[in-house]
Amino acid sequence: MLVSSQAALVITMAESGGNVVASASGALDLSGLQYLGTGAVNTYVYPAGAELIIGDMIEVASYDGLTSWPTSFGPGGLAYPSSGTGDYFLGVGQNAFYIERRYADGSPINTSSTWLNTTIAGLGATPGTYTWEWSSDSVTLVVVPEPGAAGLVLGGLLAVVGLRVLRRRAARGQA
Repeated sequence: MLVSSQAALVITMAESGGNVVASASGALDLSGLQYLGTGAVNTYVYPAGAELIIGDMIEVASYDGLTSWPTSFGPGGLAYPSSGTGDYFLGVGQNAFYIERRYADGSPINTSSTWLNTTIAGLGATPGTYTWEWSSDSVTLVVVPEPGAAGLVLGGLLAVVGLRVLRRRAARGQA
């Protein structure tokens, strides 16, 4: 999937083989954020609160100073992933940003988390593009529509067209 974004880091949340995977790749400039300290934070998704924290749990640095952020990316509640992997632990929330404390500006980030046996809808995430911004950079989350959703829309459209064709043929036959 091609994502058009100015964000240095893009997180894609999509279904894969009966699971949901959130994957991040890119690099960041943290200079526009204010360092708050270090601590431990669990990985999770909370669409109703516009929070997503992915990767492999390690001590993180927390920051504030975001200039804009979404208020939600769906109605879903709190859900913990089954696993996480990658170079760095990464998270975004309402005016909050978390990254593994050893991250150096400009370093490549490749990290992910997987929620087993669920769907985008099951997590309560709404397909779309959501951006967290600060003065020097941004993070964009792209929630990819369920593969079946496009098929349902196309199937419904074909059914409507098919009914119109049948009605026209029936009308011609009765005339």
